[in-house]
Amino acid sequence: MIKCHICGCELATYKKFGYHLFSHKIKAKEYHNKYVGKTNCIQCDKDTRFVSIELGYKKYCSNKCQLAYELEHNLRDYQDVKRKSEITCMRKYGCKNGSQSDASREKIRNSWSTKSAEQRQNITNKKASSNKSNRYYDKINSWSDEITPMFKHEDYTGIGYYTEYPWKCNICNTEFMHHVYHGLSMPKCPTCYPIETSSSLIERELSNFINEHISNIELNDRKMLEGKELDIYIPDKNIAIEMDGLYWHGEQQGKDRNYHLNKTKDCSDRGIRLFHVFENEWYSKQNIVKSILLNKLGMSENIVYARKCEIRTVDIKTKNKFLNDNHIQGEDKSSIKLGLYYNDNLVSIITFGHARYNKNYDWELIRFCNKLNTSVVGGFSRLLKHFRKHNNGSIITYADKRYSDGNVYDKNGFTWLHDSKPNYWYWKRGYEGLLESRVKYQKHKLSKLLKNYDGDMSEWDNMINNGYDRIWDCGNKVYYIQ
Repeated sequence: MIKCHICGCELATYKKFGYHLFSHKIKAKEYHNKYVGKTNCIQCDKDTRFVSIELGYKKYCSNKCQLAYELEHNLRDYQDVKRKSEITCMRKYGCKNGSQSDASREKIRNSWSTKSAEQRQNITNKKASSNKSNRYYDKINSWSDEITPMFKHEDYTGIGYYTEYPWKCNICNTEFMHHVYHGLSMPKCPTCYPIETSSSLIERELSNFINEHISNIELNDRKMLEGKELDIYIPDKNIAIEMDGLYWHGEQQGKDRNYHLNKTKDCSDRGIRLFHVFENEWYSKQNIVKSILLNKLGMSENIVYARKCEIRTVDIKTKNKFLNDNHIQGEDKSSIKLGLYYNDNLVSIITFGHARYNKNYDWELIRFCNKLNTSVVGGFSRLLKHFRKHNNGSIITYADKRYSDGNVYDKNGFTWLHDSKPNYWYWKRGYEGLLESRVKYQKHKLSKLLKNYDGDMSEWDNMINNGYDRIWDCGNKVYYIQ
């Protein structure tokens, strides 16, 4: 029997109940929202379609969300889904992907050719989602303690490497022009944060921070490496820290692909663990850098034991926010996201996806990190065991040698495979807050990105001619486990 929440009468079937609602002059959807409750997509929390008074709302907003949810919760096998999809496409279109068929491509061409220039422009403009624009502008307003945007919402055209906006510093009242980096990194006042002469300033800021926790530190040491300078050396911990200013540590200043790697090796040969902090990280992710360094010094403020935590699957929105707040590389694109919750608070996360760079392995461990200033004892081990219990296959992962020596992988059964070569990022004078991946500036893409491009010149020479420099890291330690 179905009971009406309005009048209390009971009916035998949902069909009769639907007719009964007409007597109250209320539609089925309105009744369900008021007395049962509206539900959103269980994967992305977006609105879903109302089906009927009996079934309520759909669980997912799209097939994409349904597939993602079922893969995350091991309700469906990824390879099986992929195989079935390819079989269906082969049967319908004669190829593994329907969009690659001649019929589909011809349909798209015909549809596009019938549209006017104005319609095409409107479709193109929709790619810049208004929702994203609103979200970024809300983020900009959240910086009001330090800076004020001197432009209106309607003047905001989105992020961009060459897009500058007017700002006013609320500390010194300086007005300046600056960029918005992905809506996440706050523009810095050139008076309060003089980037052009920042090397000594940020080294002093870093040394002052370390000195707050450890009294015995040596600055600008040239003894340990027989003439080579270490910005900060901590004898009691056998740890050294380098603040790598982008200008002085760029390749055009003589710091080639092996400079940072060789310095790390020289320290390792003497039993010293060297950490490299890039200048832009200190400006835009200072809290994360400080947390990492305190953890390496064994001085994290909070200690949590993994055995007292609960393992849960983490939704995409929560995962991205946690990684942006706590991981030096920020959010990722992963299919499996596991978290440790202590007193209902997320304190540690690990993410996996199918191997991206080496197809000899089934999975890639993409991210692992703890909450800022928190050490979760046994956290990595417990999350890894949980993943392997519910997922078969080998795992590959990468440890950035600027911050990690791979010790956590050695302790948890991983085998060292090899060390990758150093990688580089591009930056431009006056844009020190933004390091950009070398992948973006591969030579075949440069003609569309650079103002001055010469096809007879190399990628590096073209970048130099357009005012860029690059900085090298130390490469990665690559590990796997079967």
